[in-house]
Amino acid sequence: MENPASKLHTLLNEAYNDCRKASSHNTSYRETWAKVFGIDPDDRTALLSSMNSTFQLFLSTKDYILKHDRLNNERNLKFLSNIENALSSMNFEGDMSRFKTYMDSETLTALSFISDHMGFIYDLHESKIDAEEITDLINEINNLVENITSSNLPGDVKSLLFKNLDLIRASLISYKISGVEGMKTALEQTIGSLFMNNEVITPVAQDENVKGIFNIIDRMNTVLSTGVAVKDLVGPIIGLLLK
Repeated sequence: MENPASKLHTLLNEAYNDCRKASSHNTSYRETWAKVFGIDPDDRTALLSSMNSTFQLFLSTKDYILKHDRLNNERNLKFLSNIENALSSMNFEGDMSRFKTYMDSETLTALSFISDHMGFIYDLHESKIDAEEITDLINEINNLVENITSSNLPGDVKSLLFKNLDLIRASLISYKISGVEGMKTALEQTIGSLFMNNEVITPVAQDENVKGIFNIIDRMNTVLSTGVAVKDLVGPIIGLLLK
């Protein structure tokens, strides 16, 4: 299990530091959080989803704290209240003034200690994947999407590839929030989707763009260190496409 408090601390710390850089004025709520999540500030759906997921990290952290006597104390609950107040208002057309009112270095330091204690008590961990690897994979997916768009592949094949590439890309973009579990889920769903639609894929198996998605699956598999299990799931199809 990954540590929700650690992920929450990373996100809040980035938002806090962005606010501090503009100490003379309140930064844009939308711009700040879009920068933290690495998404388009005009993509309100993605922003809303990411903010909701961030609040879920808070709720998970709170649940862990309340369930253990060593963590459930007045001091920790006070800092939890600060975090909840900082996150409780989503104003996409406003600024970060409310966040700055409740978030400070003391609260962030406390959350860091809480994260460490939670990790020890509940045996939680934080998987670390190099940010450059994530960026490289996203860029590779974006390039592949462009190539598929201009290719002569049948429409049903294109739709299938786009759907699964979007799924993988979304899991990479939201890695800060959902961690490796989100990436693993996306990988498993993609493999299942391609396997179930093998009759569509097999006739175009040698197309470079079709091979491209399996190369991305192979890279994801390597990044996640899941060994050969992924290849076993798709059986002879992935073996054919990765020759």
